[in-house]
Amino acid sequence: MSGWFVSISTNGLDNCVTLPCNVFTSDVLRVINSFKELYNFGLKLLAANLINTLFKDAFLVVIGKIYSTKDLGYYKQAEQFNAILSNNFSQIVRKVTLPALSQIQDEKERLKVTYRRLFVSVAIVSFAAVFVFAFLIIKTLMLMKHQ
Repeated sequence: MSGWFVSISTNGLDNCVTLPCNVFTSDVLRVINSFKELYNFGLKLLAANLINTLFKDAFLVVIGKIYSTKDLGYYKQAEQFNAILSNNFSQIVRKVTLPALSQIQDEKERLKVTYRRLFVSVAIVSFAAVFVFAFLIIKTLMLMKHQ
């Protein structure tokens, strides 16, 4: 037999059990490889988010240099309102669909059909909401113009 061996003594020197250490090293190697793979993925995700944040902040600086502080405040507030609506909607969809899709993850064809239906349903609701909000905003602006 080759490899390392670990001796486990149960009651002193009387009863010793010798186990091959390959059992332990294969699990350790699997954990290390998994960590490396996930670390590389996380590192790329971190880099993408840092670049995204830098460009967003640089864009705000450019807007602040070209337009007034008041205009920058309006832009930032509108951006936050937009983020609130889209983030809330996406969180609702994510919390509802994740359990449903995870139950059928092994059935590829059913998952594909369900995902397609889900995509169409979310698109219809999203587009309808955008048109309703656009109508309300236009109506509000028209009323403000006539005052």
